[in-house]
Amino acid sequence: MRLSARLFLGAALASVLGCSAHAQAINVPGSASAAPSGAAGGDLGGTYPNPTVLKFNGTALGTAATATVGDLSGQVPALGANLAPSSGMCTNASQAPISCAGLARIFVNPAAVTATVSTTMVMAGLAAGTGPSVITPTRTGNVQVDFQGYCSNATSLDQVSIQLAYGTGTPPANGAAAAGTTIGKMQSVESPSAAGPTACNLSGYITGLTIGTAYWFDLQFKANAGTANISSPQVRLMEQPI
Repeated sequence: MRLSARLFLGAALASVLGCSAHAQAINVPGSASAAPSGAAGGDLGGTYPNPTVLKFNGTALGTAATATVGDLSGQVPALGANLAPSSGMCTNASQAPISCAGLARIFVNPAAVTATVSTTMVMAGLAAGTGPSVITPTRTGNVQVDFQGYCSNATSLDQVSIQLAYGTGTPPANGAAAAGTTIGKMQSVESPSAAGPTACNLSGYITGLTIGTAYWFDLQFKANAGTANISSPQVRLMEQPI
């Protein structure tokens, strides 16, 4: 009875005051909160309910661009300039953060290698001739080395063995005795036919090289029998961020 009386009195009062008969939503303690409105702040811009993201943790985002990735047919957003590598993205030999700018990069096609009949390792001389494979670290002292070329033996089914090596000072000449610090394991390649070339590739990663010191990178190679040769050598030396 009390509820009915209240509803009757409320309707009567609305009629007397000329209020609309339509219900009006209000926030009541304990009920769901209303959607936000007004100007956005912090890392956001614009107004609610559709603000835009202007910053990340207080740092302004760069302007988005588009770039094709691999063989994807679509386009994807590229990172803005403000998200490019900065201090803290690279570290030196002591693991201290430094700028990534100015990392050393060397891409060379060294002079042709003279074949050898030696059954013990000798140097290919990739760092001694035209297009020497020499790099001077400038930022981190961490270097990725990649070699590719063709290995062959004058005798069918005989092998050529190769191994990466590096050092400082005067680079060793082609045919000189094995020198330097070796990288990784030795690789042996069998010649499918007399002087038949087979692709041969080696890679290595060296850390802690001295900044400002020139380092040569070369191949040690030998024949297990016959005459071993290396042709079309290419060397890539890239100082790495970490």
